[in-house]
Amino acid sequence: MKRTTALVLGLSVVAGGAVAGPSARAAGTPTEEAVFSRGGPAGSTSQVLGRDFYASAPDGSRRELMGAGIGANATVSPDGTRVAYALTTSEDQRQQTVYVADLSGRNRRVLARTGAGETGVNAIDWSPDGQRLLVSVDAPVTSGSPARPGVFVAYADGSAPTPVPHSEGLSQAAFVPTDPARIVAGGLGGVVTARIGEAPVLVPGSVLPVYGAGLDVSPDGAWVAYNRTRQVGAAYVADVIVQRLDGAEPRSLPVDNAMMPAWSLDGRSVYVLRNPRGDASGSDVYRVPVDGGAPVQVTDTPGSWETGPLSVAQRPTAGLAPAAVTATVNGTRPTLAWSNATSPEWARTEVYRALGRIPTAWGQRVYSGTGTSVTDTVELGQAYTYSLVGFDASGAQRGVVRVRLDAVLPPALKVPVVSSSASATRGVPIELAAGQDVVGNFDYEVQYTFAASREMRGEWQPWLSSYGGLSAVFGPKQPIVPRLGTSYVFRARTVDQFGNVSAWVEGGPLAMTFDEASADFSRGWRKVAAKNRWLATAHTTSTAGRSVSFKGTGAVLRVVGDRCAKCGRLAVYLDGRRVATVDTHSATLKTRQVLWSSPRLAFKGHDVRLVALATPGRPQTWIDGFVAGI
Repeated sequence: MKRTTALVLGLSVVAGGAVAGPSARAAGTPTEEAVFSRGGPAGSTSQVLGRDFYASAPDGSRRELMGAGIGANATVSPDGTRVAYALTTSEDQRQQTVYVADLSGRNRRVLARTGAGETGVNAIDWSPDGQRLLVSVDAPVTSGSPARPGVFVAYADGSAPTPVPHSEGLSQAAFVPTDPARIVAGGLGGVVTARIGEAPVLVPGSVLPVYGAGLDVSPDGAWVAYNRTRQVGAAYVADVIVQRLDGAEPRSLPVDNAMMPAWSLDGRSVYVLRNPRGDASGSDVYRVPVDGGAPVQVTDTPGSWETGPLSVAQRPTAGLAPAAVTATVNGTRPTLAWSNATSPEWARTEVYRALGRIPTAWGQRVYSGTGTSVTDTVELGQAYTYSLVGFDASGAQRGVVRVRLDAVLPPALKVPVVSSSASATRGVPIELAAGQDVVGNFDYEVQYTFAASREMRGEWQPWLSSYGGLSAVFGPKQPIVPRLGTSYVFRARTVDQFGNVSAWVEGGPLAMTFDEASADFSRGWRKVAAKNRWLATAHTTSTAGRSVSFKGTGAVLRVVGDRCAKCGRLAVYLDGRRVATVDTHSATLKTRQVLWSSPRLAFKGHDVRLVALATPGRPQTWIDGFVAGI
């Protein structure tokens, strides 16, 4: 029930036994679970610190544990209720403090601190009764200095730790479950065993790896599982070896690039952390039958690293914690929703809020009652951890679940009403955080659809996912080539770093402008090519009486063109009736302007006819496009 500080390494792949896919779950002991940390890409800070702390049953069901935080060597007690871990708390990064706490993170107690000359904890192991812990430290022996113990016994009640005699140079120590006065460790060039207080003895035939990568004793106390690394060309390959503590029956399990072995509670399998490709693509938890059966994948998280230490513990029985918890981000007013326990023993749910993603306490209570949601008030840009706790009628805590969220804003979409007002091409900019003071860690998810009218829309289509920008260009080719004359509607939501989302926020409609070439021009108009006009062309005339007619289906009709110093007036006819006289004069040139817009009309086909009036002294009329919007 022990583990090490070593992380899963990207070792080169050497052919091993066949591995079953994640759909072929191991039967295992239904109430046991493998406990591990999860980090980011290989070599990243998040991988080294072990960002998250999880427990996964053999069937792949997983729950997040919060007690260990970023502590190293986190290992759960045999009854599955407490966690012990080491944490760097001083300015000297080599010195660490060993804590024990509830899985909820409460009732934390200091058990031991490493001393001068010790470079940190390399393993923690619980005794079978959960009262003592073996703490292995890196205490290198230097010339001229006395040897230092490498293993201490710490006590769960906080009593002063005691050194294990003759443990100089030992590491990764573990209790023998059937004989807690006996330990197994790495040392003397292999695996050693000793009664506490006696000199260690090498297990015959054992050879420790180049990298210290894990050691564990079987529940019956007869077997040891450990890593042995061997060099193949320029690469090192990690094998998992199981053998009896008397040295008999050594064999290599049929799994390659696997480290940190941990025995299942029934002793028939060994859990390992495996990176099957030996690259930076991530690692997962596998369960390997010791009888030679095929390894079975337990977790499946592409792109992330399940990291050590790896331990196996009893899964606690179900309590009264809320279920189906969701968090909706909404700036300073996030909302949590949940389902209360259905047991008749359940009395109420309480919700606590703590600042930070890895708090050491529950924090401030923000809700108590029998409801199923709460809207909180927080500070924008901060990360918070909420603890949702179930209580029975006696007031006893009977289960806790945690959720983390970032106080980030929902999107603020700014969608142009007319495409030509924002762009000369079919690529139209859409703002996602218009007018916002953007803070926090989040991405956007954006979708679009076409709108035939205000009442008729198509299905929402994906556009952007995990998008970190504050604006994006719709078109000219991605996600589609927008169709002229079509109106599009958009929606976006914020996704924080923990996967929580905001409500969808809609924007639009965006009406794609028809090119002016879609209209019927009378004689006397001249077509002009210009990059700053809609789709790079426009039509102009300086002759009075020249006209252009456009037919479009919509509820709002618009005319697009230039305003300039030489531009004059034009008459607008709608469905055969003159409805406006528009003056297009401007002291400076302004292209792609909406020159006229109709009131809201019945959604049907309409005719728009323009007649140039050739105002004396400024006779020009420039037409660049037409809009038939919803």
